[in-house]
Amino acid sequence: MKRILVLIICFGSFMTLCAQPAKGKKISENAGRKVLGLFPAQMNGQGTNSDKDKVFGPQRNIGVTVHRDYTKGSKKMTLTLINESPSLATVNKLIAQAGSSTNGKYQVVDVNGYKALIQSANSESNSLYLELLLPIKSSLLVLKGNDVTKDKLTNEARKINIAKIAENL
Repeated sequence: MKRILVLIICFGSFMTLCAQPAKGKKISENAGRKVLGLFPAQMNGQGTNSDKDKVFGPQRNIGVTVHRDYTKGSKKMTLTLINESPSLATVNKLIAQAGSSTNGKYQVVDVNGYKALIQSANSESNSLYLELLLPIKSSLLVLKGNDVTKDKLTNEARKINIAKIAENL
């Protein structure tokens, strides 16, 4: 019953966010390319294929999206920055209340002076992965990894130059 109530509240919040114009600073695709250049070349010992790096222009209710994949065998990590993410307010709220009413589903960690939220989720292929959600100004930085612990994911996130990325937003 509690889960249904939480889902209804989250859905209502999401729909409200989608209906409201974004109040944050919009970044350009050029700024997105600069941010992509600040993403690490390796994460968790996994390299990147720069041909698969992506910078998407603004679409509907979100701003510019910057994405990089890191792969090695079956291990995979992705790093994505979403400007004006509709999920930003929800993530900030969960960070503020983590430990009190989240039933331990979320964990708040410190990444280079920024608070981030770690949660586990299932992929489309039903494999378990962890994701770290870190608000930066009006953007959301998302680091996802399969076959990784919370500590390892947090340590990998600390390799990201978040302060420099924030300067470009």
